[in-house]
Amino acid sequence: MSQTNQFLLPSLQGAGFWYVAALFSKHFPSFFENENDSKYIGLMVFTAPFCFFAIQKLIKLNDWKTRAQKVEGFSIGLAAALILDSIAHAYWPSIYGGEANIRRSAAWIFWAAAWGIISSFN
Repeated sequence: MSQTNQFLLPSLQGAGFWYVAALFSKHFPSFFENENDSKYIGLMVFTAPFCFFAIQKLIKLNDWKTRAQKVEGFSIGLAAALILDSIAHAYWPSIYGGEANIRRSAAWIFWAAAWGIISSFN
């Protein structure tokens, strides 16, 4: 993999995952209205196996063979996603379905990022 692709592809993939999560927050705000609601709890539970599956697919797609490649690639993708997330929180909070849902949707995105990190260490 060329040096450019080594950074560009994981960055684009991380940005893509963040964008899908942000759009989910915007278009399904009922999942984020109450942290004690069964929809929110179910979403949090479902996120863990989804992240594991998605990370395994990214590892195969990017042909990461060593642990160092996996950690480096995933760290680059995660950094891209978190940069976009912080910019959106500051300047585009409506993407999360409104002010009332920002805290819970951000918690869900951070939860997914944590599970993604755990899933990359196999």
